[in-house]
Amino acid sequence: MWNRKVALSGFTFAAVALAGACTDDLTPPTQPLGAESDAPLFSSNSFRSGTPRTLDDEFARLAQEIPGFGGMYYDEAGSLTVVMAGDAPPMSRDALARALQPAAGTLGLQAADVQGMSVQLEQYDFLTLRNIQSSLRSVFSIGGVVYTDVDEVANRVRIGIESSVSEAVIEQELQRLGVPREAVLISVTDPIELMNHTLRDVVSPRAGGLQIWRFIPPSTASICTLGFNVRAPGTSVQGFVTNSHCTEVRGEVTGTQWAQKQLVLPFEPIAVEAHDAPFFTCQYAGFRCRYSDAAGARYLPGVDNVHGQIYRTLFPGTTSPATLEIDHDNERFTITQERLFPMVGNVLNKIGRTTGWTMGPVTQTCVDTGASGATPPIAMLCQDFVQAAVAGGDSGSPVFERIGDSGNVRLVGILWGGGGSTFVLSAMANIRFENPGPRPWTTYPGQVPPMP
Repeated sequence: MWNRKVALSGFTFAAVALAGACTDDLTPPTQPLGAESDAPLFSSNSFRSGTPRTLDDEFARLAQEIPGFGGMYYDEAGSLTVVMAGDAPPMSRDALARALQPAAGTLGLQAADVQGMSVQLEQYDFLTLRNIQSSLRSVFSIGGVVYTDVDEVANRVRIGIESSVSEAVIEQELQRLGVPREAVLISVTDPIELMNHTLRDVVSPRAGGLQIWRFIPPSTASICTLGFNVRAPGTSVQGFVTNSHCTEVRGEVTGTQWAQKQLVLPFEPIAVEAHDAPFFTCQYAGFRCRYSDAAGARYLPGVDNVHGQIYRTLFPGTTSPATLEIDHDNERFTITQERLFPMVGNVLNKIGRTTGWTMGPVTQTCVDTGASGATPPIAMLCQDFVQAAVAGGDSGSPVFERIGDSGNVRLVGILWGGGGSTFVLSAMANIRFENPGPRPWTTYPGQVPPMP
């Protein structure tokens, strides 16, 4: 496949061009902008004073108007529950419904919700809890505190902490602030990280499907996809496999380095080239020949990566590109098996930094094919074709077969070429044959690797 080449300018990238197409030269069509593109959508003034009005603001206003009001929520059955402090002046359900009615529009309440509401008697009104929360601002100076919240359901202020934080440290701060311990719940939670990562973002741990790139001085980047991570049995050596044509010199080990972060300078390498099989003379006169477009890389010390995993996006496409957004509810596929080569009719999947997760049937197997644009010409022997979307930058994508509907997969090879709605892969048998180790490397934990 192509690895994209991108021009870098200062600390970001400028233009994009496709290079080294294998079969068809894919150039995305350019659509003219319509007149609506000139219409303003946002204010030309980017600054707006003040603060937005929040749900807590509305609850605080209601607590000022309705003595004892402690918030409201919908229970598991979808019914509205209004929390009231038990020491508040008695109020009938009808009076409470009338008091809530003016806020119904702002809060999105339906008349039936208010009429059918239930009342939950608790200890604190909302203003008391909000004041306690406001007094707890200093707890964020304690490392590992994730959040503070007025929890309407529990009628307490809740502090979320990472598992590494001692609850006693939080309690000491509560005592120092004069906050009653009984008014606060302390919960262990995961840290809140920025989500909506794509395959092109800096994502850790490193695994199959993520963008990698190398720097081409003085101002160009060559973009590819990380195929799959490997381990050397009995050692601490960690690495990955991507395409040979993603290296500086195809078929030679020249010390190519790759980075993962977005295409910006300074260049921060995560891995260095460790193996790239040489070309050989075959039955096709005048051609340099290979069985796999694969090269091995070794991670630099301290680079976080995970064995036997491939990043998973939100949904697959077939002959059209799919989303690049990582599915954080099902973040990665797990490699549990390896298939040496596919058969016609097998449905294979790939994850690539340009077209994301695409899938389709194997249409041809063990095809000898040329690599368009290569000089001198290259013959790739015994390659496999899959009917699925592909584009420049998908080079190196892991190709796999799903095992049922689970998140487990069978690794089949890596993508290197294609055109239109067909991609070409080198199968695992070919990759292992041309990229052996002193002991066969593994692609997932516990694997007994096949002999090449």
